[in-house]
Amino acid sequence: MSRQAKAAEKRVAMSYEFEDLLNNLQKQKDKSQQQTESQRMQKLNQILTQSMKSFQLNINGNQTTKYEFIKDELDVTTPNTIDNCSIQIFDGINRLKDELDLIDRANAVIDIDSNDPSNLICDLTIKEKSRLTASIGASHDVNSMSQLNGSLSVGIRNLFGNAEKLDLSADLGLGTTNQSSLSLSRRNSNNMFDGGGGGGGGRGGG
Repeated sequence: MSRQAKAAEKRVAMSYEFEDLLNNLQKQKDKSQQQTESQRMQKLNQILTQSMKSFQLNINGNQTTKYEFIKDELDVTTPNTIDNCSIQIFDGINRLKDELDLIDRANAVIDIDSNDPSNLICDLTIKEKSRLTASIGASHDVNSMSQLNGSLSVGIRNLFGNAEKLDLSADLGLGTTNQSSLSLSRRNSNNMFDGGGGGGGGRGGG
């Protein structure tokens, strides 16, 4: 065999050895990543299943909604695992946002108290919705060319900081009886209160 042929054969052998080395390195890397991911999940599971004996809630952004009301809605019970506490916090935020219509958005950060490993701390930041709602409508009676009817509805949400809502509505028109109504309602996960005010009517001038 010529010297050039031997050199070419050697290069081919080295190429195969290098390819095998790369494949082995890739396999080791994949195995290491799988082990790392498994270890991470195992560590996370260990953290989430830790039992907490107490719960501390810190709230920022509640200009109107009362602290105790928000805490009651989150309804975090201890002793409990971090996982279950997290679910209770998430469900409570959804109630405040979707059912009670009090907040636009919320961000919750939970951590274990550095001074007490059995105490879970939640820092909750919320942005409340605007308290005032209003709508105005108008219609025309085809049977009376001069008759114009209007409606006005005004609402105040979270009136006293406990999810109360005050609604005032009025129907106004020329040549018709004017009607108005006032109602106050309150709703939370523990109880519901509905109250209503009387309506008034008066004959408009034609």
